[in-house]
Amino acid sequence: MSVAMALTNTLLAHSNKYAPGDDSHVKSDAPVPLSLRRRCTVETDSVAGIDVYTLTPKRGGADIEILYFHGGAYNAGMITPHWWVIRSLIAATGATVHVPSYLLAPEHTADEAYPSLDAVTDDVLLAAGSRRVVFAGDSAGGGIALAEAQRCRDRAGRNADHLVLFSPWVDVTMENPAAREVQKRDVSLNCDLLAAAGLWWAGDRDPSDPLISPANADLADLPPMTVVQGGRDVLAPDVIDLVGKVRDAGGSVHLEEAAEGFHVYVAGWWTPEARRALRLAAQGIRGDGK
Repeated sequence: MSVAMALTNTLLAHSNKYAPGDDSHVKSDAPVPLSLRRRCTVETDSVAGIDVYTLTPKRGGADIEILYFHGGAYNAGMITPHWWVIRSLIAATGATVHVPSYLLAPEHTADEAYPSLDAVTDDVLLAAGSRRVVFAGDSAGGGIALAEAQRCRDRAGRNADHLVLFSPWVDVTMENPAAREVQKRDVSLNCDLLAAAGLWWAGDRDPSDPLISPANADLADLPPMTVVQGGRDVLAPDVIDLVGKVRDAGGSVHLEEAAEGFHVYVAGWWTPEARRALRLAAQGIRGDGK
């Protein structure tokens, strides 16, 4: 573990744990940082009733489109670290990034949110033409990215060329007993609060439903994946199980693990672990060697 990662874990351990079961979270999105506005042209459009941010590099752009779904336990808007991750991906790939500000729980459920998410996905895939398309996301957004790839496959239309999943939340039930063991070392998340947030998102569905917990869906015939996961994260056991299931189904997955990494540790761009993971994610986004 690097010194930077150790210090970050210590700082996080002395801050308040994120409480996704608390509906007092800010629903509005953090503004796009000035560093990104200097690098990119930023546009906001409405698609199927939700805002979609599109960030296009002013220089050094590539023929790559990323559809990025943010985390926040399905009940919080974008925070500044989400923009940090997006900034890193743009800097490494030259991709144009589309970020939907999707409907949030508890005011809305997955059944209410997915029609607009599907519409955004379809728009990005159609407009991309021959350009490479990548679905990416962190935490809850990683769950959405996986679910959208499954839905594209099931509709037999165009799908993403690659998936990039940062600490994805793929089973909202939080029933894996191994997660309770990891919680002793997790500096930011709590299993019970996550499970409560998952119930909000599920609405009338069982939280184990594949739409809500995409690890329970058919995992065959999905795009190649890059999965980044930290060991000090209660989601780690389910993510490791997901990787094994995808491989058993014949899929291609590159798993990058940091044993002492916190939840979505790629946001900690000052750590060598995050920089390595972001380089590997960029390789998948660009399709290097494929």
